[in-house]
Amino acid sequence: LWVRLACQQRGELALPAVVCLAALSPGSKARIIGLDPAIDTYFSKLAVFGILPGAIVSIVQTMPVMVITIEHTRVAIDKKLAKAVLVEIDKENH
Repeated sequence: LWVRLACQQRGELALPAVVCLAALSPGSKARIIGLDPAIDTYFSKLAVFGILPGAIVSIVQTMPVMVITIEHTRVAIDKKLAKAVLVEIDKENH
């Protein structure tokens, strides 16, 4: 449901290629389109690192923790948090 709501807020009628951040592999790029409401308590912490809707993320590594790059910032997040970040896949770089 929150996937559909994130797309509706952006004015899209059809769902793009949307997955959770945890589903991506190293070298992939994607644009954040939403955050699971269940992680509201982490929202301010994520925002400090630029993990916000509209941000472009690059996956550096997935094990033992997920490491992502947003602009010039590299952040390590656990799988639980990565599963709560909704992204639209950049098909050219996936």
